Amino acid sequence: MKKLYVVVLAAALFFGIGSSVLAEGAGVYHLQEAGITVTIPDGFSVVTRDTPADDPAFGLLGGTRVTVMQTLIASGAYLYAFPEGNTYGIQVVMQPGAGNTGSQSEPVFTVQRGETNGIATVQYSAVAQGKTVGIVLKSNGGPVTQVMEDTLKAIADSVKFDTPAKSNLKLYVLIGGSVILAAVAAVIALTLIQSRKSKGETAETEGEEKGTEGEEKETEKKAKSWWGE
Repeated sequence: MKKLYVVVLAAALFFGIGSSVLAEGAGVYHLQEAGITVTIPDGFSVVTRDTPADDPAFGLLGGTRVTVMQTLIASGAYLYAFPEGNTYGIQVVMQPGAGNTGSQSEPVFTVQRGETNGIATVQYSAVAQGKTVGIVLKSNGGPVTQVMEDTLKAIADSVKFDTPAKSNLKLYVLIGGSVILAAVAAVIALTLIQSRKSKGETAETEGEEKGTEGEEKETEKKAKSWWGE
C-alpha cells in the first residue's frame, strides 16, 4: 500500500496534477495556497509546484522534477528561486494554522536572522488569513551579503496578499439575497394575478345569478299578467 502511494504521488508531481501556481507574467507568480503574488527579479531560475519536468532549472539543481518537488513539499515551499551558480536560494513557504492578523488591515513582515547547520538564513514572515507566509533566504556557502539582503527585501516588498475570502462571502450573500427577493416578488405577483382572476370569476358568477333572478321575476310577472287577463 505504501509503495502504491509513493507511485501515485510521484505520478501526480510529474504530470503537474493539482497545480497551484499561476504565472501572471515575466517574473510574477501567484501562489494560490500561500495566498500571495510575488515578483522574482530577472536573472533568477525559478521552480514552482507546477514547473514542467523539462525545465532546465531541475538540472541546475542536480535533480529531477520528482526529487525537487518532494523537497519543496517536505519544507512547505511553493517557490524556489536561485541566481546563476546557486550561491544562495530564496524560498516562499507557508504554514497554516497561525491565527489571524488582529487589527492590522494589511499583514506586516518581520525579519529574523539565524544559522542552521552552518547555513546562514534570513527570513521575512507575516501572518495572513490564518497562515504564516515566509520569504526565506539561505546562503549555500559563506555569510549573507548585502546584495543578498537587498534582493530578499525587494522580493518581500513585492508581495501582494490575496483579498480575504470574507469579501467573496459578502458577494455571495448579496447575490443570494437578490435571488431570494426576486423569488418573493415573483410569488407575490403570481398571488395577485390569481387573486384578480378569482375576483373576476366571482363577479361573473354573481352577474349570471342576478341575470337568472331577473329572468325568473320577468317570467313570474308575465304569468300573473296572463292569469289576470
